Amino acid sequence: MSGCWSEIEKLAGRTLCVLARRHPFDVVEVTDSYAVVRPQVHNISRQVPRREIEAAYADLLAGGQISAQQIKERHASFHSAFVAALLAELPGITYSLNPITLYVGAAQRAQLAFEGDSAFIPTVPPIPSEISPAPPPVPAAASYFPASGQRLAFAVVAELVRRGFEVYLPAVAEGGSDCILRLEEEAGPCWLELRIETRTADASPAKAALFTGLEIPDPRPDLAFIFYATLVDAYWVLPSLELVELARQYKRGKDKGKYTISFCRVQAGHPVPDPQYAAYQDAFHRLGCQERLRGALDLSHSRSPLPKDAGSDQPADSTENRV
Repeated sequence: MSGCWSEIEKLAGRTLCVLARRHPFDVVEVTDSYAVVRPQVHNISRQVPRREIEAAYADLLAGGQISAQQIKERHASFHSAFVAALLAELPGITYSLNPITLYVGAAQRAQLAFEGDSAFIPTVPPIPSEISPAPPPVPAAASYFPASGQRLAFAVVAELVRRGFEVYLPAVAEGGSDCILRLEEEAGPCWLELRIETRTADASPAKAALFTGLEIPDPRPDLAFIFYATLVDAYWVLPSLELVELARQYKRGKDKGKYTISFCRVQAGHPVPDPQYAAYQDAFHRLGCQERLRGALDLSHSRSPLPKDAGSDQPADSTENRV
């Protein structure tokens, strides 16, 4: 496995592109534990854990190929685009598009086995003395995993834990909060309910961070929202009281009373975070108790443009699944 990481270390300082949409990102540095990448669309650095890269690499060598979807489902649900792009730069690895799949040649696998890395030596099961009946068919791998929107929501929860938050997941989240934070304040512990909304990487640039059909019947100080858009790899954190002031509300149609908000604009054909929401981007410090949330920002921001069909019976697009 050390051979894999030594090659990854050589990528430090280079500019690569994600394989799907060719969005450029910089490999800022490579440490013993992670690779730091920074997408050029928003200039926010991300840490891609070494264990995710090496696990995907081992899977690739074991089977000779691995798709980007398999990397996402098995090893790196949150950084799969970066993992695939980094691995594609390694010697002996090629890839194809539609769907994105990485390949490693038999020569490369044989060389690793020759160098003594037993983890990559193909194993041959023993031949049974008697022919046994065929085992039942195994369901598709995707059936073991929740929908993509749910996977992203769990990734957001993992990001909260990484940032030091104490997170609790309710047994039933339908119609309620996706998770609850326990926060320590001078006056004692308090609780903050969170709703998580996500957009997947297959969204169009115009809808990269467009969230529609938001139900907020009871905005209050102890309820907040976290929005995550995969295409720009960015978070926005808003207390519910501020969200209802910034978002547009449907006035008619089947979504009457619901809200919509878009955190990105299109620039040169690519989505970029809208500066008017810069105060909320990556603003995890805004996840505080009621006293802190009541000290909300002065809502002097201009409203986001209403999608062209926001008032019709059909919304412009649907928000992804929540946890």
